[in-house]
Amino acid sequence: MLYSKHLKKPVFCFASLGSFLSWRSLKGAKAECRSPINATSKLLAIIFHFSRVLGLARFILVYTILISPFSFKAAADLPTLESGWFPLDPYMYLEGGHEFTILTGFDIRIMEAVLQKAGYTPKFSEIPWKEFLVDIEKGSRQIGPFATETSEREKWAYFSLPYRWEENVLFVRHDSPFTFKREDVADMLAQIKASNFRLGVMDGFVYASPLINDFIADPTNADHIVRVKFEPDNLKNLLDGKIDGYLTDRIVGATMVWRAGKSKLVEERYLGISTPIHFILSKTSVQPQVLKNINNAITDMKKNGELSKIVRDYILPVILMQTVDRDWFLWIEMLAIISFVVAGIIIADQENLTVMAAFGLATVPSVGGGLLRDLIIGRAPVGVLVTPRYMLTVVISFLFLFVFVNLYDFFKRKLQWHWVDKITPSKESVNVLLYVADSLGTSAFTIVGVLVAVSGKADPLWLWGPLFAVLTGVGGSTMRNALAGYRPLGNEKIYTEIPFVCGFCLSVFLLKHLSGQIDPHAIFIAVTLTIIFGFSMHMVAFFFNIPPLRMRIFETTRKEV
Repeated sequence: MLYSKHLKKPVFCFASLGSFLSWRSLKGAKAECRSPINATSKLLAIIFHFSRVLGLARFILVYTILISPFSFKAAADLPTLESGWFPLDPYMYLEGGHEFTILTGFDIRIMEAVLQKAGYTPKFSEIPWKEFLVDIEKGSRQIGPFATETSEREKWAYFSLPYRWEENVLFVRHDSPFTFKREDVADMLAQIKASNFRLGVMDGFVYASPLINDFIADPTNADHIVRVKFEPDNLKNLLDGKIDGYLTDRIVGATMVWRAGKSKLVEERYLGISTPIHFILSKTSVQPQVLKNINNAITDMKKNGELSKIVRDYILPVILMQTVDRDWFLWIEMLAIISFVVAGIIIADQENLTVMAAFGLATVPSVGGGLLRDLIIGRAPVGVLVTPRYMLTVVISFLFLFVFVNLYDFFKRKLQWHWVDKITPSKESVNVLLYVADSLGTSAFTIVGVLVAVSGKADPLWLWGPLFAVLTGVGGSTMRNALAGYRPLGNEKIYTEIPFVCGFCLSVFLLKHLSGQIDPHAIFIAVTLTIIFGFSMHMVAFFFNIPPLRMRIFETTRKEV
């Protein structure tokens, strides 16, 4: 692991440098060989240059192998604190494939960053939460994430400053008849007790409301409580009919349902309760100075923005993905792609292009901007390869329209059936419909652009968010217009200002949202309002014939093209 992680890139760079130097030496020698000087001596010079470069490469390789362990000595000598983890996506989870996995997640990354700043390094091993707490009490583990402070736990544990907040909700099946007063925990518990409701909870977990914790601890309610060791078991039990609902962190529950593809089967019931989350440290095996160092590190990370950056990298992408992974958003994207295909065929027909040229003009607006965006950010694999539905929509739409156009020509020109014009939409109607669909799609693609900027950890987000929004929203259309030799053409004018403004506003909102408790519902509303606002701006610009912003705003003598 040490070799693959720390030596692979340096050796590759040095090998590339050696190859470049060798090429330069060879090129110079070849140039000199054109002179009357003996070619044999130049051949010896080439061999000497190669041996010199290879010798340098060997020296650098040996030096790197011998010295690199010492460069990581400081990290290895940091005191180790035993910790643990359990599946709790997106806070703690394994990422990777069959060959290797990496423990990651928001809580894991926060703990690593905090402990490194405080002068320690964590060691993780998987363990159920209740057993984890027992080990903390005994002292066999020194620190753990994801802890709620209670008076009982304070007898044997220290608690750090809070590093995030948690909001608890109830998840039930969509067809569940269970109801209670919104944000009324007491009424929810009363309804549970008055019915045969089976409530799933994670063993050893402390929830945000003391009423819930007392209800779970009461032996008389044992028939209503189903305990599990790991959170994903609650979702499985709900889908299998073993429980009627379960309590969990709002982001954790939504992530589990989304990753399992069960969003149509499971829904949340809002409770309006939240609690701060701390690191928990064992009083048996940890000195108070360790707690002080950790608290200082948390304070520093909050001040310099490191904490917010980790929230942005690990929590925001998941919430945004859940927001856009909805049927209505998918239909808007598909509608936009169809409009792109129609516009491409119209242009190809006007220019009398070949079928493949027409297919190219139909394809570029749908995937071109996203492809360019992914190449800039280094996203691998690019989105169009991961999500084939975009290309399938292009292909199916193009084939359908190709058949439709040729059937129209056959009926009208070959059979002289002029009545087909009466059932065919006018050019003006088609242009309006295309612009409406295109405007909706551009507004939706604006969200996707900001999402990719967040997922790709582009920094600063307020800059790259709107730029990627423009690339995703209108980049493909601009590329198509350039290929076709058009400026604003056919059915549309490209208003790049609109996705830029919308992307900027959404990016700023997300950055401001990081400073407090993250609310998935607020982000959903922000995304929805961004789409509505962008679409409305497009409609106003189109129907009032507002021209795109020019470099020279007050010059009116030039003819607009």
